[in-house]
Amino acid sequence: MANTEVLMYIHLLFNRLVYKLSRPSDWMAPVYRVHDPNAPPRPSVPVACTLPHGVMLGSSFDACSSDLFESMDIRAVVNVTPDIPCFFRDKSVAYVRMSIDDNERSRFCTDMLQSASDFITEQVRLGGQVLVHCVMGRSRSVCVCCYHFMKQHGMSFAEIYGLISVRRPQVRVNQNFVHDLAREFPRDGSLQKFMSSSMVTCD
Repeated sequence: MANTEVLMYIHLLFNRLVYKLSRPSDWMAPVYRVHDPNAPPRPSVPVACTLPHGVMLGSSFDACSSDLFESMDIRAVVNVTPDIPCFFRDKSVAYVRMSIDDNERSRFCTDMLQSASDFITEQVRLGGQVLVHCVMGRSRSVCVCCYHFMKQHGMSFAEIYGLISVRRPQVRVNQNFVHDLAREFPRDGSLQKFMSSSMVTCD
C-alpha cells in the first residue's frame, strides 16, 4: 500500500472520529434494520462488489483505495454520506454527494434518489465504473443501488436486493430506507412481501 493511501485511511478514520464526536445523537440512537430471515449467514465481504451495468457497491475504505480505482477503472463516485471526503476529485473522478445520515430520522426524498440514478446512468454511458458507497456499504448505498436498478433497468426489488445480498452479505438496510423504496415503487409486490416477512434488528 502506498504512503499516500495510508494517509488517506488515517484521514478517513480521523474524519469519522470528529464527525461522531460532533454529532453523538446521530449514532447513539437505535437504528432498525431489515434483512431476509431466510438468507444463510455468510462472512462479510471486505472489498467492493461488482454489480451489472458498470456499478460497484462498497464502503468508505473502498472510496479511498487508489488501487481499487485504478484496477477497476472507477471514474465516478456516488458518495452517500455527509462527511466522507471525495478523495479523488482532483484526479478527474466525477463525484455526486448525497448528504444523508444512517439514523432513525433519515429518509431519502424522491429528487435525491432520482438525481443519483441519473448521475450513475450518465457516467456509465461515458465509460468506466461508478462506485456507490456510504460508510459501511450496507445500508444507504444499498438503497441507492436498489433504486437505480429498479428505476433504470426494470428489476424488481427481490432481484436486485437478492443479487446484492449474495455479493455483499453484510447488507442490513435501515428500515426507513426500505419504506422509501416502497413509496417510490408501490406496485412492486416483492418489496411489499420483503417488508412483511423481513427480520428487524436494532443496533
